[in-house]
Amino acid sequence: QEEMFIYRVRSNRFLRNMVRRLVGTMMEVGTQKLAMKEFGALLQGVDTSNSAFTAPAKGLILREVFYEKSEN
Repeated sequence: QEEMFIYRVRSNRFLRNMVRRLVGTMMEVGTQKLAMKEFGALLQGVDTSNSAFTAPAKGLILREVFYEKSEN
């Protein structure tokens, strides 16, 4: 049986390809191809010379969407 990684990402908004880039970059950290310090710098926007790694769309699933109730 193949290994499976489960990432749960929750946010109040997303940018295009944001989740794929987060997952791809975390996989690079997990396989020690990218240092945790470099990942932190990417998240903070400190080091823009490194580009994020994009995970393939295969296997990524949008499970649920939450909307805040409007007060009107």
